[in-house]
Amino acid sequence: VLYHVFLFSSRYPLLSEVCCSSLLFSSTTVIMTLTVEIPQTKEDFYRMGEIRSQAFGSEQFFIDILFPNHHTAAGRLLLRDRLLKIREMPSARFAMVRDTETGEIISQAEWHYYPKDSVGDIMDLSFVEGSEEEKAFATHILGTFQRKRREAIANTKVPLMLLDSLTTDPKYQKRGAGSMLVKWGLNIADSMNGEAYLEASEYGKPVYEKYGFVALESYKVPVPPHWGRKPDIEYTLMRRPVADK
Repeated sequence: VLYHVFLFSSRYPLLSEVCCSSLLFSSTTVIMTLTVEIPQTKEDFYRMGEIRSQAFGSEQFFIDILFPNHHTAAGRLLLRDRLLKIREMPSARFAMVRDTETGEIISQAEWHYYPKDSVGDIMDLSFVEGSEEEKAFATHILGTFQRKRREAIANTKVPLMLLDSLTTDPKYQKRGAGSMLVKWGLNIADSMNGEAYLEASEYGKPVYEKYGFVALESYKVPVPPHWGRKPDIEYTLMRRPVADK
């Protein structure tokens, strides 16, 4: 695996690194070159939303509440517009992985940067659609996430990178794209002598431990009975401390 670094975008002074990875498979010498890029166009953000939808599938019921009809073209347009709105936030840092052999975007990440002594963002929940009950359910979930995040950010005395979302097109999983996006964000944290945070599912927790994240707290977002017999949403807040140099 070969990595190269070069300037990409002046928009993010701390985020001007792009990693390239040339992957060679088997004796037939099949080469796939992956690059980390900053998304620029509406098409980029549509594709990033599409990847989220493909990765979510229908396994997590609350995703359908947070992003109604995300599996349809109309729903993905709404998801694209939501991502474009998030991009306007000062903290937002988006990145994606492109297969340069095909030109296709295969993985996406949404990081957020918070300087020292930040208290975090107040999440705008006006984008939530659906019935009043569905809006209340989504607000219940997002409100819990927001409270936990802001507590973690407020208790951090160094710059912080927070990983909000990382998904890879299922057709391209296990090829290193997700790893590149994790390292991209961690490199930024390291350049500022900062920390990194994320919320991990039970499946994701051991994966992130390989990158130096340690569990801080496991918690549940309880689903009140009047929303049906749905399982509580369980996550672990994880921290990657300042890297030793």
